[in-house]
Amino acid sequence: MNRFSLNLLRNLRTYWQVNAKRRTSVTINQNIKGRDFLDVNDFTLDELKLIMWTALDLKARFKNTFIRDMHDSDGTMISSLLCEPSVKNQINIEKASQLMGARTCTIIDQHWESAECLSETGRLLSIMSQVILASSRCGKSLCELSAGATVPVINMGSSNSNPLAAIAHAITILTRLNRLERVRIAWVGPSNSSVLSSLLMMMPKFRTHLHMSTENCNTPVNLEKALKLASSYRCEIHHSSSPERATYRADAIITTSHSFDELRITRKLVDEAALKWIFLHDLPRTRNEVTDDVFYHKTNSLVWESAENHAWALMAVMMQVLTEYRPSIATPTFTEEQPT
Repeated sequence: MNRFSLNLLRNLRTYWQVNAKRRTSVTINQNIKGRDFLDVNDFTLDELKLIMWTALDLKARFKNTFIRDMHDSDGTMISSLLCEPSVKNQINIEKASQLMGARTCTIIDQHWESAECLSETGRLLSIMSQVILASSRCGKSLCELSAGATVPVINMGSSNSNPLAAIAHAITILTRLNRLERVRIAWVGPSNSSVLSSLLMMMPKFRTHLHMSTENCNTPVNLEKALKLASSYRCEIHHSSSPERATYRADAIITTSHSFDELRITRKLVDEAALKWIFLHDLPRTRNEVTDDVFYHKTNSLVWESAENHAWALMAVMMQVLTEYRPSIATPTFTEEQPT
């Protein structure tokens, strides 16, 4: 175990002791230390549960005024390699690194993927980092980067996968509804969205129903794989060109930035959803995909909660790939019956 891990675990020991009485006998015995985090499809159901449990644990821990500070000046470095400026990614990286007591080196280079030997870029960043955070326009670039890296690489968003956004949405739904099993999610947005791609690969594992409406009923890339997952986990995936059909009785409605007028989410549309519908957006938005009365709905729009959970999801992944962190809060109730 490296110096960073020892310091981090030592600082958390008091928190574990304070919260020992709140622990549950149900545990998720998984360990993803040292692994890359590129795609949700690379992780089992229990591993995804561990990440979400960790995110909720960290969120509770740092919002607790009794024990908040966990700063350690031990020279830990996080390298961020972004293909374009992103307010959301940059603030999340900064927040997570500061709370963990680490330092960051952020590089914004729209041409980083054009290098002939991306594996060497990964090796170079590994020399001075304990973890690499990277966004890309092509998922293949992240794979090549991680092939040369000797430290974990975390996907901050690519053209075909956005695992942290998908996990943030799932955490937000779980917090509001106290379960994911048999929850009905409606996606109303573009078929080529990286967020949709990750949701398709993740939500069936939780037995969450997913109904989609995309432009011209274009088929999402991962639909065939998702249908197989849905069959294995016995949940529903439906795809249609009708937003009304997708959102009917939906518990959560999710979209992203796009320019398709026929997919605009309006108050009339959500009025046919579940009584306590939830609206989620991965940000930033345009004025096209959702009307203001839905986006700013006082009780049902959880856009800002999901944006905050994105930061906790990132921190949870970093904690789990860097250390053997064990959450102290009770295991969330992911199913309709008992926590697993």
